[in-house]
Amino acid sequence: MGQMEWAMWANEQAIASSLIVLLGGILGLTQVFPSWGFGLYGVIIGIVMFLFEYPRSQRKKGTTCERMYQHFLAVAVSKLGIFGSNYFIRFVLFILVGVPCCFQLPTVIGGMCFFITSILYFVMAAQL
Repeated sequence: MGQMEWAMWANEQAIASSLIVLLGGILGLTQVFPSWGFGLYGVIIGIVMFLFEYPRSQRKKGTTCERMYQHFLAVAVSKLGIFGSNYFIRFVLFILVGVPCCFQLPTVIGGMCFFITSILYFVMAAQL
């Protein structure tokens, strides 16, 4: 059986998590939920984390199909240095980003997805 590509899986999970938080944040901005600040946080973090995770990393073996317009964001992420390439820093980042998402009902599922993403990045960091 082949080796698991944890980085690719974590990247796809992060993209899905950011979209779920973005959708929950939009729902949180409605007048139904009293603390609209967490909804605004969900919208902003959803967009920022999507742009941060959009560039797909290279696979260890084989070829990687780039996403559309990935090159522009890959340059920006590579300028972040160790903050854009270290998996342990991404693990901590996703835990810190996921905690405020757990304070409002529409963004709770996205926050839990951020925690799962952080676990995947921790597994990847532990393998290196």
